[in-house]
Amino acid sequence: MSDNIRIVGLYIMTSEQLKFLATNNMPLSCLWLLAYLHENGPSYLSDITKLAPVKRRALERMLYERNVDVLVACSLPPQREEGGTKPKSVGIKLTRKGTMLAKKLVAI
Repeated sequence: MSDNIRIVGLYIMTSEQLKFLATNNMPLSCLWLLAYLHENGPSYLSDITKLAPVKRRALERMLYERNVDVLVACSLPPQREEGGTKPKSVGIKLTRKGTMLAKKLVAI
C-alpha cells in the first residue's frame, strides 16, 4: 500500500454542512461519497466499528472501487448543547487487498 494515504473528508449529518464542504473545493468524488453516506442516514455510520458484515463489505467495496484509502466519518450528537461533548470521528483504512481496519481518531 502506498504511503500516500488520502483523507477523503467528513461525513456530517446535516445537508447544510454538506453544502459547506461543496463550496470549499472538495473533490467531486469525495462529495459523491459523502452524499451517498448522507442519503443512507446517520444510523448507517452511527458506530462504524459495529457495522453488520454485509454493510461493512458494501462500504469497503464502494471505497475500494473509487480508489479511496481513508474516510473520516464524523457523527454529531443529536442535540448538542453548550459544554457538550465534541463529535467523535472514526477512520477507515483500506488496504489494497480490500481489507478494512477501523480505528478511532482524535475527537474534532
